[in-house]
Amino acid sequence: MLYKDKSFVGNPIISVCIPTFNQEKYISETLDSILSQVIDVPYEIIIADDCSSDNTLNICLDYQNRYPEKIILVSNEQNQGLIINLFDVIFSNVSGKYIALCAGDDVWVSQKKLKIQYDILDGSNNVSVVHTGYNKFYEEKNQLIPIKFWDSPLLKFSGKEALKDVILEHFTFYPVASSMMFRKKTIDRYRLKFDNLIYDKNALGEGLILQSFLILDGVFAFVPEIMVNYRIRKESMCHIMDKEKQLIFNIRYRILQKTLISRTFLDGNNLIKRINRTFLSLYIEAINNKCEEIFLNQYYDYKKENAHNISLFVKFSITFISMNSINKKIAQIFINTFFRIKNQIINAKLKPLDT
Repeated sequence: MLYKDKSFVGNPIISVCIPTFNQEKYISETLDSILSQVIDVPYEIIIADDCSSDNTLNICLDYQNRYPEKIILVSNEQNQGLIINLFDVIFSNVSGKYIALCAGDDVWVSQKKLKIQYDILDGSNNVSVVHTGYNKFYEEKNQLIPIKFWDSPLLKFSGKEALKDVILEHFTFYPVASSMMFRKKTIDRYRLKFDNLIYDKNALGEGLILQSFLILDGVFAFVPEIMVNYRIRKESMCHIMDKEKQLIFNIRYRILQKTLISRTFLDGNNLIKRINRTFLSLYIEAINNKCEEIFLNQYYDYKKENAHNISLFVKFSITFISMNSINKKIAQIFINTFFRIKNQIINAKLKPLDT
């Protein structure tokens, strides 16, 4: 159902899009942070509630009644899932030239966010997306970790070659969707043409799809000022605490979804083999978390039809490690040491802040 008042703003320049589901504790703070933006161009707010079972929809209805000239509310009659809710429901209702995203549990902490991003996009035709610094807000620990620095080839290069950098995550930190602003025309150009990426059963990350579309149209720009609190909850999809669910999520997102995007846009099998190297680190992760049987079932099911995507080295390594407990222990020590050193290098750049 669509809630849109006749007093709604006629020609918004910016569309702020908010997918929400069961976020009654957070959605008011999210909306207040967006409504407090200081900018001299008109903007609309589009909320799509994905069949929440709590009080989220009623809270959104209250805001829509209080700000009828600015807020459109869509209430899904059936749960669509995040990606379809965003790409189909919300984006089909966008009127603005530019789109800014905010999750229903994140908060914009700068009143200048929209203006700064709008000024950059409106003055730079070669830039397809502007994202900003953000705080990782670990809700359970009540801890903020600021992300003020971001480096990537995506700042300089665009097109299909640069898409490889998106898929292989060649950037300092993952760009948070709630910090992004980009052009509507980019979404219109690719959303329907490549809807296989949206409807695929392994499509778990909206950020990966967005970044893939955006890098085809231009370079990324980064504003180091912290403008978003990105909330990390223990039940968040990409921060699942259940180790078995986390393993299945990682296989589907880090291997299956990335493989599909590679096949859709890029020729050749070398990149897909690089993606499939991830099986090796996920295997060690599964051993560490006592999920080895689940991993091997997923791996061998995939291998039946995709053996050509997996390098001989990865195949041999997994076979070797699975042979006995001594091999497992050797592999654990080697790979765990590698990732510990890597994480130490990353964490050295971060300074936690208590809220």
